[in-house]
Amino acid sequence: MDPTLAAAQRARQKTEALLTWSSHLQFKLAATLRICREQRERFVSLPAPGRPGPQSGRLRWHLRRWLGEGSLPPAKWATRVGEGTGRRSCAACDTVIVPPDAEYVVPTRDGPMFAHFACYIIWKEESAASAAEERPKAPLSLSATRRQRV
Repeated sequence: MDPTLAAAQRARQKTEALLTWSSHLQFKLAATLRICREQRERFVSLPAPGRPGPQSGRLRWHLRRWLGEGSLPPAKWATRVGEGTGRRSCAACDTVIVPPDAEYVVPTRDGPMFAHFACYIIWKEESAASAAEERPKAPLSLSATRRQRV
């Protein structure tokens, strides 16, 4: 058999295998994205930027509890923002971040965590509120004590 013909047949077989695998992956991706959308709609409907969603009270309650328990680290800032890839779950609502949602990367001691835009805003607000509650009140300064006596 001619070596060029044998190489062409092997290339054709590999191409057919890749096309079969590609269609299989496309089917799985479509099913995964459908499931992700259903989960997100069931747990928390993400609002437009800056507007609280109908489920934000429930999410706030969960975030407060997790921050208080220490099972979720505080969100101080996001290092990177990009479009959701469908490969990472939101640390706040535990649903997959799919396009066109923005994916916020939050650095923590245990490694980066990811969140939707709306979830990140609520997480950051609750982190600041829990930090303010934990802060000890500073004692009055000497000059403030003197002013009170006068």
